[in-house]
Amino acid sequence: MRVQPANQKRLKRLVKLKKLVRMIKTTITLTRNSVRSNNVLSESFETCSGVKQGDGLSPVVFILTLQYALKKAVNPTENTLGIQGLQLLAYADDVAIIGKNERDIESCLQNLQQGTKEIGLELNEQKTEYLIVGRPVEQQPATINLNNKTYNVVKEYKYLGTNINTRNAIEEEFNIRLLNANKCYYSLNNIFKSKNVSRNSKIKIYKTIVQPVLLYGCETWPITKKMEVALQTFENKVLRRIYGAICENQVWRIRKNREIWELYNLPKITDKLREKVMGWAGHVARASETNIIKQASEI
Repeated sequence: MRVQPANQKRLKRLVKLKKLVRMIKTTITLTRNSVRSNNVLSESFETCSGVKQGDGLSPVVFILTLQYALKKAVNPTENTLGIQGLQLLAYADDVAIIGKNERDIESCLQNLQQGTKEIGLELNEQKTEYLIVGRPVEQQPATINLNNKTYNVVKEYKYLGTNINTRNAIEEEFNIRLLNANKCYYSLNNIFKSKNVSRNSKIKIYKTIVQPVLLYGCETWPITKKMEVALQTFENKVLRRIYGAICENQVWRIRKNREIWELYNLPKITDKLREKVMGWAGHVARASETNIIKQASEI
């Protein structure tokens, strides 16, 4: 990523601390490097392309310059969720434009393209997708034309690890969570079966590795009885593997649900789910009226 003089000016407008701008400029100016190969160090050479990928400064400069383009795409004081129906969400380089109609999205996309072009960034058309929520799948077009460019219309896509689909159905996201948790569980199956690993260690592995995969984003799930049964069935399967079978009168049998819960003696996965949902509900209730999560909850 190379910071052009024009981008340095925009950086000064975005960053109020002049000292930080001077530090960034000093870091990427007159930098010299050498390459070591087979214990032989090459002659030093000047680096003219700015910070490299993986450099700690690279994401900072990228986010600050991208913020310039995002501010031009939509004015957050005028276009907010639930008021004019247009919202721009961004996390690093993952940008999502949410609008009530095609015209608003096309206008915002055009502003975003102009802003990114000014700072030397380009929109990747192959990775850009268009999704229509609410319309029956059979009535949706295969492609859509925005600003003289064609984008694929998809039935679902992932944004920050969460499944977004045309029916806005949480069941599909839940099934994906359950599938990923099963994959995670079976990848650790040898550890859960091992007699060299203590039960306490296995429980810690389950709680720190498997559970987070299963409950990712669960704070916003509308809980149903079917979901609770599926979650508890999965946890019972894991706990049975951890605690193993029991021998009675020289006959081995699997442990019953009541027996593994007594051994586990920790909150069940369904209780953990309710705890997370209630925690998020309290966070939303305490938020100010201008907070976007508060506005979204009242739509």
